[in-house]
Amino acid sequence: MTTLKENLNFISWLLAFSILLTITIIVVNAENLIAVTLSLVLITGLVAVRLTQVYVNSNKRLKRLLKALANDDPTLGFSKDDPLVKEFNLVRHRIHQSRTELEVQHQFLEMLLIHLDSGVLVLDENNHLLHKNPALDRLLGILPQDIKDVAWGQLGLFIQDSTQSSRNVLPWKSGEHNDTLSVRISCSNIQGKRVKIVNVQSIYQALQAKEQQAYKQLTRVLTHEIANSIMPLASLAQTCKALIPDDTQFDDRENKEDLDLALDTIANRASQLDKFIKQFSRATRLPLPTLQRVEIRKLVEQVLALHKQALSELSIKVDVDANLSEYWVMADKAQLEQLLVNLVKNSMEALKTVSLKQLKIFLYYNAQSQLIIEIQDSGIGIEPHVVEQIFIPFFTTKQEGSGIGLSLSKQIMVNHGGDLIYVDNLNRDNRLNGACFRVVFG
Repeated sequence: MTTLKENLNFISWLLAFSILLTITIIVVNAENLIAVTLSLVLITGLVAVRLTQVYVNSNKRLKRLLKALANDDPTLGFSKDDPLVKEFNLVRHRIHQSRTELEVQHQFLEMLLIHLDSGVLVLDENNHLLHKNPALDRLLGILPQDIKDVAWGQLGLFIQDSTQSSRNVLPWKSGEHNDTLSVRISCSNIQGKRVKIVNVQSIYQALQAKEQQAYKQLTRVLTHEIANSIMPLASLAQTCKALIPDDTQFDDRENKEDLDLALDTIANRASQLDKFIKQFSRATRLPLPTLQRVEIRKLVEQVLALHKQALSELSIKVDVDANLSEYWVMADKAQLEQLLVNLVKNSMEALKTVSLKQLKIFLYYNAQSQLIIEIQDSGIGIEPHVVEQIFIPFFTTKQEGSGIGLSLSKQIMVNHGGDLIYVDNLNRDNRLNGACFRVVFG
């Protein structure tokens, strides 16, 4: 098929020939103007016919091109050697390459948002939610799409009222505890549209992580220093006792007995302290959980079975309240078992001194779809002024307590992305009036 370039070349040669012919006729026979005129008319007619053919062919070519594009025909209806096909394929390749690069960038940003620990949401100028990442749902729970909904609380009002970049600290009820959110809003124009990018972080979670880390560092230092001081005591006491000759005379036989008793007491107490330090040192090196599917109701029943005889001897009535037959979570079974053992033993010890001896364990999902294990007893409970300290390592209200159990249990749940909290009478269903611990899965 004749190309547009070939048509233009033909017309250019035809015009040049007509000009040359006209000059020749004028020079040879200047008086024969009729011949010149007829020649020009003929040439003009040929040019007009040729231009008409070019126009018609160009229209046909354009229609074929548009039809091929509509049908996604990479040949455009022409031969593969046609220059137009080559140009089109080159443009098509560049467009495909640009689209691929944009898709890669989009996937990268999506993965980045998914792996961020802080919540991110994007809204348009009318405060319509365009995008949010999974961390936001983990932090705030599943909220309505409309941020004007009352479920968004003060956070929703702050976002709506913000017309420029700003920051704020806002209260938030997160699952089973009161949280504090750090909120940062950035306003910008993207592709000519005004958008708000909101970053939300939990101050509570950050402080809890710092607190746990500080406790770990403190206890490692303490256990190291105490262990270095205590370990020689038992050996020295035994050595001193061995160095006293059997025929040593004392003014009073009781003096010898008192000395032996003192040395034995030092040795025994040093040995007990050494065991305690080793136990607590193991607690501070709690490994990260090895996750597997765990059925919580069955695990609770297994823990109660371990204490069946002790519960029976103390005449403790045990009830397990669960609406579902199964409650599955991803967790470290051994660590969860240790946590439940600690909490059940605490309740058993609290019930030794009361007449009404009841232990209730509730399994349920809260409004944020978090699995809850709630352990209540009918003991005397925990005094309000010591509640804030019960999860601190070494702190205990029991004469023979070590202050390890609750601290270790708290750390187990934090490592699982959840929490262990003490619930006072004002913030629980008044089922029993003793202690109430709530295990919250994230």
